[in-house]
Amino acid sequence: MVWAVSNDAWVLIGAAVLLTLGEIASIPVRQTLLADLVPAQARTKYMAAYALNARAGLLIAALCVTVGAFVPALGMSLLYGTAGLAAILLYRSLLRARELQAGRFEAEGLLSGAS
Repeated sequence: MVWAVSNDAWVLIGAAVLLTLGEIASIPVRQTLLADLVPAQARTKYMAAYALNARAGLLIAALCVTVGAFVPALGMSLLYGTAGLAAILLYRSLLRARELQAGRFEAEGLLSGAS
């Protein structure tokens, strides 16, 4: 989205640094969420499939570079903004699923402890 606002090299470098820091902060959170949501016996399969998202991201990035040659900066900015919003909504749904799963486990633990 920064490219739609500025072509200044320092702004782009600052945005790249900010993006890198965000990635560094988000990876442990994503892996913890995945480990919490997946059954222990299937965790390696899910982790392997999850690792493919980096490859998919590289593919999408390459496609966006090509599309960016034909689509104006504002259009690309909207595309990236939409992708970011989709990621935020996905994280929110994962966090809700995690909370529901934790509540279900607590309820099952209370029920099995009561009998």
